[in-house]
Amino acid sequence: MSTIFLPALARRLGAALSCAIALLPLMPLAAAASPTLDAIGQAPRSVHRLKFHVDPVLAADIGAAEAGRRLVQYVADVNSVFTRETVRSFVFDPATDLQLVAPSKAPACSLNDLVDGEIVVCLSASQRGYSHGGLAMSWTYPVKGVIWNLNWRAIHDPQRLSREVTAAAPESTEKDYLGRQLKTLLHELEHVHGAGSGEYYHASHVTDTTGVAPKADLALSNPRDRYWWPRQHWRQDPLLGSVFEERLDPQANRSATLAMTRFTEGTKAMINTDWRQWPRWAGSTYMAATAQTRVAVTDRATGQALPGAAVSVWRDPGAQKPLELLASGTADAQGRFVFDWGCGFSCFAVGKTNLLVKAGATGRENGATWFTIFDAFEQKAVQGRAHFTIDLALGGGETAPPTVSLAETGPAVVGQPLVLVPVASDASGAAGVKVMVAGNDLPVCTFVAAPYACHWTPARPGVQTIQVLAINAAGRSAIVTANVFVQPAGERVAAR
Repeated sequence: MSTIFLPALARRLGAALSCAIALLPLMPLAAAASPTLDAIGQAPRSVHRLKFHVDPVLAADIGAAEAGRRLVQYVADVNSVFTRETVRSFVFDPATDLQLVAPSKAPACSLNDLVDGEIVVCLSASQRGYSHGGLAMSWTYPVKGVIWNLNWRAIHDPQRLSREVTAAAPESTEKDYLGRQLKTLLHELEHVHGAGSGEYYHASHVTDTTGVAPKADLALSNPRDRYWWPRQHWRQDPLLGSVFEERLDPQANRSATLAMTRFTEGTKAMINTDWRQWPRWAGSTYMAATAQTRVAVTDRATGQALPGAAVSVWRDPGAQKPLELLASGTADAQGRFVFDWGCGFSCFAVGKTNLLVKAGATGRENGATWFTIFDAFEQKAVQGRAHFTIDLALGGGETAPPTVSLAETGPAVVGQPLVLVPVASDASGAAGVKVMVAGNDLPVCTFVAAPYACHWTPARPGVQTIQVLAINAAGRSAIVTANVFVQPAGERVAAR
């Protein structure tokens, strides 16, 4: 969870710690805004020193020198992502920046004794047999940061990861390093630099408890989910982290994982902004005023506004509690319904970061859509909108699904890109196509408009099932499957 606490609020909330806590200094509301506040995403490049406080148990079998060498590679992997995606990078010198000290005797994991630009990372030995945990805290910018509650099973050797524990690599399993340690370290460093408050994963699974049609559960794991359909690329951001999944070859997986990791535009805008002169909370230019949040209801076929449409807005309170009705009414002459999100600080607290909007109009099928704090970040910081706008198009109740097929593929060989060409059509307009390999959670390709051709690189030989899912503007879907025989790398492929 990600919460931005002002010091006064933090004192009152006390133990309500979450996955990322950014403590911002209180400044006079009348303070003049710094010009840098208008330069969202345009901060100069900066290098930050990482200081590791490590439980000696984690280095008992490998020694301090080897622990330092491995942590250098950890930082190099982090930098391979941060320097590509942002203006931030990190340095670590094991001779000066590594302390082996038991957690009970280590200096408190706090901002004490840190200078501008330093971030301390505190590692404890996991008692669960796998790596887990992570919290972060930062103080304005140039950032002083703390990452703690990291419980590691081992300091792995990133250059010789194995699928399972073996005699040659007794401590270096791929899943533990990539799926838990590297992902979490990237995730928390994003938080330290101001990104991800509210947490992407709060929008992964939310049940629609409104009892109002249409039912619209928010479900990242459902390939037909309309909210997540155009946001599949968010899964490449460690703030969500679905890209950190086991694959077939551990070393190829490490390289592939680092290459596939991408921050969302909203994440980059936050990290690449200089917040040192942030003069006030409510007037921050990276967020629009939530009191004028708008729902724009239109006709799906014509794009024209639908005055008088009935609109209801629910807020997700978090903790798997039922959705709360926030506002309801009718759209004005421009098809707009304006309401107060009641956001501000509360949007960074546990829950309250997801909105569910439903609307209906005479002669049209009711519609529903979700809107999250991360859409808000992107609308303001990336698109520069003055007000948050939630678009909801209503159709005429189309019931027919789209048609979909997959064109015949060429020869498939492990490690060689194969062009996949789905074909989809629909009377009301196909809204998207998704290409998946059966058994893999992350789609090969996701499209919101034609053309649909994409490349798939098989990772293993044998028969694999390709699934092509098409969905139309009304939410109706169709799926087709095709078996593809993948030959091992190096084998000669017979011409067809």
